[in-house]
Amino acid sequence: MHHNNTDSLTATVLKEVLKETKSLHRWRLFGRFIWFLIIIMIIFLVAGASENKEKDSLSPHIAVVSLHGVISQGSDASVENFIPLLEKAFKEKNAKTIFIDANSPGGSPVQSAIINDAIARLKIKYPKPVVAVISDLCASGCYYAIAGVDKIISHQASIVGSIGVRLESFDLRGLMEKIGVKQRLLTAGENKAIINPFGELTQQNKQHLQDLIDKSHAEFITAVERGRGSKLDETNPDLFSGLVWIGTDSVDLGLVDELSDIYNEAENYDTSKLVRYEKEQTFYEQLLNAISGFGLQTYSSIQAKYQ
Repeated sequence: MHHNNTDSLTATVLKEVLKETKSLHRWRLFGRFIWFLIIIMIIFLVAGASENKEKDSLSPHIAVVSLHGVISQGSDASVENFIPLLEKAFKEKNAKTIFIDANSPGGSPVQSAIINDAIARLKIKYPKPVVAVISDLCASGCYYAIAGVDKIISHQASIVGSIGVRLESFDLRGLMEKIGVKQRLLTAGENKAIINPFGELTQQNKQHLQDLIDKSHAEFITAVERGRGSKLDETNPDLFSGLVWIGTDSVDLGLVDELSDIYNEAENYDTSKLVRYEKEQTFYEQLLNAISGFGLQTYSSIQAKYQ
C-alpha cells in the first residue's frame, strides 16, 4: 500500500516537472521570437533611414565634407578617406556648394599636398563654390590642404596658420653613456642612419636635412600664395614663419576671408540645407546607430561609396 502511494506521488511530481519544463520552453521560444521581431524592426529602421537619406540627397543642398583629425595614412582625414567623399560631393548634381569642415592640427605634407591638388582638380572639372569652414583649429598641413578653396571662414577664436615644416629627433648619446649602453649599428650607405638618435649628427647631414625641409616649406608657401593670392599680407615677416594666430588676426593677415560659422555661412547660398557626406557604415555600425538614436545628428547624412 505504501509502495503504491510512493509511485503515485512520483508520477504527480514528474507530471508537474514536465508541465513546468514545457512552460519554460514556451517562454524561451516566445522570448526568442520577440528578439527576432526587434532585430527585424531595427533592420527596417536602418534601411528606411538610409533610403530617406538618399532621397534627401536628391534635393538641392550644401555638401559638407569633414577634414577632422591628423592628416596621415589610415586616419579619418587621410587621402584614401577624404578624397572619395570630396569627389562624391562634387559629382552630385544637387550639391550646389561644397563646405569643407576643417578641424585638424595638420599632418603629412605629402597627403596635405594631394588633398590640395584634388580640390584644384575637382574645382575645374565640376565648377562649384568651395568654402573651408574652420572650427577649433586648422594648422600646418590642414591649412596646406584647404589653401586653394574659394573662401575660408573661421570663428574669431579659431587657431589658424603654422605655415612651416618640422623634422625632429633626439640626441640620446648622453643617456646611453650614463646607463652604460652602446648601440651596434650596421649600414649599407654612409648616410643611411643620418638621423640616428644614438649617434652624432654631422654638420653636413644637418645641412642636408635643413635643405630638405626648406624645400618642403617652399612648396607649402607656393600653395598658399597660389590659393590666397593678393589677399595675403606678405609684408608681415612672420606670415610663413610657422606661427599660429586666432581667427581675428588671421583675417587681417589674409589667411581667412571673414569670421563666421557653418550655419551663418549656409544662409548666404540659394539653399541652406546642410548634408554631411560620410564614409559608408558597416551594417553593424548602422545597427548601433539605430539603437542609440538614429538620426539625432547635427546634419543629415548621405553615404558616399568609394569609386
